[in-house]
Amino acid sequence: MLELSIVIVIIGIIVAGVTAGQALVKQAKLRSGVSEYNTFSQAFAAFKLQYNSLPGDLSNASSYWGSAHNGDGNKKIEDRYPTVGYPGTNFEYRGENMYMWEHLGSGRAKLLPGNYNGRDIYLSGFGGGTVQSELPASSFGSYWGVAYDYNRNKNYFVTGATTPSISIDYTTNNILRPKDAIYVDSKIDDGMPYSGRVIATSLAGNYPINNPTYSNVSSNNVCTTGTAGSVDKAAVYNISNSNVSCSLIMEVN
Repeated sequence: MLELSIVIVIIGIIVAGVTAGQALVKQAKLRSGVSEYNTFSQAFAAFKLQYNSLPGDLSNASSYWGSAHNGDGNKKIEDRYPTVGYPGTNFEYRGENMYMWEHLGSGRAKLLPGNYNGRDIYLSGFGGGTVQSELPASSFGSYWGVAYDYNRNKNYFVTGATTPSISIDYTTNNILRPKDAIYVDSKIDDGMPYSGRVIATSLAGNYPINNPTYSNVSSNNVCTTGTAGSVDKAAVYNISNSNVSCSLIMEVN
């Protein structure tokens, strides 16, 4: 009986150690993701200062780097531009969400590691790029993207960028649990899901990202709790939910 008790204690210690180790690894990944955002923000600011334009949006990029893709200079890092207002169904392709990484990368301004070519991911079978070659990997999971949000009239870094859709360069996945999202939000911003520089989302799909999915009752499929069906700036992260149900967008300018 004594031997059995000792074995049980040892097993408990091992399990506790493994669990603690997993938590430490998760925290390290979240800290790395925050560090990546800070690095991108610094590179973005340095580019603006040096070239008097946003990376990806620089209209004369080819005059600096020969074969570089040019943006349109309208201060919006766009994937598609609505030709008949927003929201709308008529769009003209811009590709600046890919050009931004190209302009910042080691093949152009050399403000970020990685040599990105600014190629359309969806056209990968027709001479385009791949998600692995055109977007930086994220410690949060999946890849980093960028988008102009016409609802908020701001450019955002997008977390959870992944495989492309037929209409745009990439779609997004939920990649964080609510308690992980509030950790990241608090490190960068105010810890509130719908205010400040970091905005929570819980609806994977095409970007620009939709508003958070709210619920009056904590549940296992929503990122935040608040007033259902509305933009509630008093909403909070649904930390009772342990499932991966959040993504974040982070203001870049």
